[in-house]
Amino acid sequence: NILDEIGFWVSKTSTSDASKRIVELKHFYDEHGKLPTQQSNRSLYEFGRNLRNKYKHKKDMLSPQDLNVLNEIDFWVCKTSVASKRILELKQFYDEHGELPTNRSNKSLCIFGRNLRNKYKHKKDSLSRQDLDTLEEIGFRVSKTPSACERILVLKRFVDEHGELPTQQSNKSLYIFCRNLRKKQSEGKLSLSRQDMEILDEIGFRWGRAKSNSTSSGTDTPRRISEQILELKRFFDKHGKLPTPKSNKRFRWESNHKSTSRLNELKLHFDEHGHFDVAASENAGLARYVINIRSAYNNHRDGGRKGSATARKISDDTISELESIGFTWERSRPRRSPTEKRFKSFEYGRSNPDKGMTVTDERIKALDEIGFSWATAGTRGTRTEANKSFESRLADLRQYKQQHGHLNISRKEDQSLYYFCQNVRTGRNNPSARGMQITDERVRALDEIGFPWGGMKTFEERLDELRKYKRLHGHMNVRWADDISLAAFCSKLRFARKTKKTIRLNLTDAKIAALDSIGFDWF
Repeated sequence: NILDEIGFWVSKTSTSDASKRIVELKHFYDEHGKLPTQQSNRSLYEFGRNLRNKYKHKKDMLSPQDLNVLNEIDFWVCKTSVASKRILELKQFYDEHGELPTNRSNKSLCIFGRNLRNKYKHKKDSLSRQDLDTLEEIGFRVSKTPSACERILVLKRFVDEHGELPTQQSNKSLYIFCRNLRKKQSEGKLSLSRQDMEILDEIGFRWGRAKSNSTSSGTDTPRRISEQILELKRFFDKHGKLPTPKSNKRFRWESNHKSTSRLNELKLHFDEHGHFDVAASENAGLARYVINIRSAYNNHRDGGRKGSATARKISDDTISELESIGFTWERSRPRRSPTEKRFKSFEYGRSNPDKGMTVTDERIKALDEIGFSWATAGTRGTRTEANKSFESRLADLRQYKQQHGHLNISRKEDQSLYYFCQNVRTGRNNPSARGMQITDERVRALDEIGFPWGGMKTFEERLDELRKYKRLHGHMNVRWADDISLAAFCSKLRFARKTKKTIRLNLTDAKIAALDSIGFDWF
């Protein structure tokens, strides 16, 4: 009774206060023609939001008179009225342009459509029946993934327009849909209505690829070949020639036609050039085929000595087909030497003075007088240099030492001899590996001429360089910009002593004492 006397129960949610606020809400609506927003009247906007939240849980909190006032100002549909207006804008855009908005044509409506799908995905009752009908009328799918029935209708329109089922190149999306249909049908998971099945039968949808040895469904194979022939005819009518792998990768016959096409290419090449030695510059694919087929034939003739896992294989039928067109298993033309290639380029320059280098007899004589080498050298010397014996290499090393006083050969001075020294060091460090075999006799012969096995300057030479650097600069903190080789040597010395890994540099106590005597800075 005491609580009733002081009005405790109705102090928080007084119906009179709510009625006053509802009347204010109606006055605002009559004045502005719309409900308040957070910017126009924040107080009334917060009241309306709280009123909706409370009415969800307590339906009898408002009197019939208040409900009538709220219904007059469309209070309960204010949330969906914005979406309805945007849907009408979407319909107007569709009527004007004949298509739905994109991110470029109307970014605002495009984002609205995307948000509408996301909201509808989680809340199916967020749209009225009228809004759904409007969206369906303009072809707007609230669910982004269309149903199987819709996809089948799209498939029927594609077949009516193009006269054939979609391929991966013509329509990838429909092609994948057809593939998924066949997969579900083979797994027994396909659930389609009778009407959808009739549409698929009407457009000639094939549920599986016909096998060549099948007797029950033998009508699919002629149909498939006839479609390829029609496609071939369309290509010929458009371009005036038959397709090649470069001009039309989509058109391909069965795999058994590949060897036949290679045979035809070989015949055409022989008729034009008079031999089967195809150059990669003329036809890279055919040149690779000729190399592989000759390698396979040599392995077949030798009884498969190269092993069955990695060796190429060739059948007797392929051998007979190639021999029937006169194919030669060995090269009919010997490979040109580097001198011949160089001479041919000069001959081209002599016969075509306007193109390339102009080479006269006087120039050739002048080049011969200075001992110009007409053979091109490889990256590691010519073939004759690479096949030199170990004794001749020792003689080259002695001659180099007489001229320069050391055997620290750089790659710029003599590339062939530089790589020989690298191979010698590698052979001694890894005796079990493949490559040059360095015996004890060869080691003694190399030691006699003072061969540097480390491939670097001696410790005494490094000490002399450090003394010279100290005389010039007054310290031994060698900068990388001054001498990168000496700076790297000093860095390795400090690292070796700090980590006590002195084996690689052979940093003995005697060497440490020698460095201390010249004032080497260890830290």
